[in-house]
Amino acid sequence: MERAGHQLEAARRLAGRLNYLPIAAFGLWSIPAKLFWLIALGLVPWFHPVPSFEAVLPWFVGALLTGPPAFLLPRAFHEPKAWEYRGTFYRGAGVELFRAIVANGDLVNRFVRARHGSGYSVYGPDIERLVPKSIFNERRHIAYLCWGMVSAYYAWSIGWSGWALWLAVTNIGANLYPTMLQRYSRARVMRLATAAQRRPRDLGIGAGLASEGAIG
Repeated sequence: MERAGHQLEAARRLAGRLNYLPIAAFGLWSIPAKLFWLIALGLVPWFHPVPSFEAVLPWFVGALLTGPPAFLLPRAFHEPKAWEYRGTFYRGAGVELFRAIVANGDLVNRFVRARHGSGYSVYGPDIERLVPKSIFNERRHIAYLCWGMVSAYYAWSIGWSGWALWLAVTNIGANLYPTMLQRYSRARVMRLATAAQRRPRDLGIGAGLASEGAIG
């Protein structure tokens, strides 16, 4: 038992190291997004003329205020819908391919399992932790997504088309796809739970899922 515990801890350490790369890739959006506002506000020198501080500040504050409402979304919003259980839309959008390259994704798990055994799971035996963590991550990425969309729009509105294009495209990979991945993953977990005849509330979703339509 003690050896198994050491093995699991070693597997998690390896996964943590492998996760550095996909986490760093998130910086391709987050760092330029922060830098954009610092430049636009005149806090960082730039070789191009920038708008006045007074003109930029309302947009900056407005962009920040688009994020927090994501954490107030009702629980029902995060419950998988019938079409999400089927997963056709998400698979067609490439979410499964995206899942391979994210932190704790398929490639990381495959490598760790090759080194430490096929029984490794990022959540260990307690898969119930997946759902509440997934909901938090979804809310976080929705908040970032909204902030990023306003940032890209404002960059476009002041004629900074290069900034606008970069912020918009990287926002898709940094936040839109992670949001879809969280919803796709929760739907899969609930489908497996239903197949195993486990009550939905055991996974932290709530009894409302018991009335969901057919799961395909």
